[in-house]
Amino acid sequence: MKKVTLIALSLISLTACKSNDINRVVNDGVDGAINGIFGSSSTVVSATGSGSSNDYSVNKEKVWPHQATKTARDYGSLAFVKTAKNPDGKTRLKFNECKHPRIGKIKCEGYLYEISPEGWLVKGDSIHFGTHYYTDIVIPAGQYYIKIEGEDVGKDVYATGTIEISPFVTNYINVTVQ
Repeated sequence: MKKVTLIALSLISLTACKSNDINRVVNDGVDGAINGIFGSSSTVVSATGSGSSNDYSVNKEKVWPHQATKTARDYGSLAFVKTAKNPDGKTRLKFNECKHPRIGKIKCEGYLYEISPEGWLVKGDSIHFGTHYYTDIVIPAGQYYIKIEGEDVGKDVYATGTIEISPFVTNYINVTVQ
């Protein structure tokens, strides 16, 4: 009797879920299962569907940090820790740290692409940025799309997204790869 009641309550709660909730649960479940079994790779996988339990599919997306293209969604996380004045008053971007959620600090390297006022990536003008050689760079203020690849992990891991650089200060950034 308890099992029947539990099943009935579960079915009622599922029918109250929106298809967006189901999509989110399936995407998180697929991402977690794949990362748990295989780890992250240069192919990023996510589930899509219209809400019916029979029509979900898996899409693959290649992440190429050296190409001025946006990914279908943002991967990992990019967070500004602080801004600080610098002696020369220039706009600077500095890596505070790059980390993997299950490993800790790692080396990262990638590219920044300026975003035009219309929202397009400016091709041919990439800015190399990383924790090894290019940790502190002088850069014009504005909006940039960043694609970072983690190193020393044994597999390919990435962080992508849009950042806003504040003018005439040093902008410190933390990156968490996925």
